Amino acid sequence: MSVIKRLGFLVPVLAALVMVAGSPRPASAEDCSAQLGSCYGQAANAGGSWAMWMAGLDCEVSFADCVRSAIFSY
Repeated sequence: MSVIKRLGFLVPVLAALVMVAGSPRPASAEDCSAQLGSCYGQAANAGGSWAMWMAGLDCEVSFADCVRSAIFSY
């Protein structure tokens, strides 16, 4: 039973690897990294620690969305 669970976990990972490796052009996330750096700079000036933490979390979510868009736009 544990082998089936492990294979169930590996199937989406292998599918994503095939999609990225099989794309005709490499995915570029350089713009995403630059946006993340500037977002962290703005988050550092957000005020209190709770606001800073929430702004940093928003930066992470925006970065993940940007990378997803960069990968799947090809």
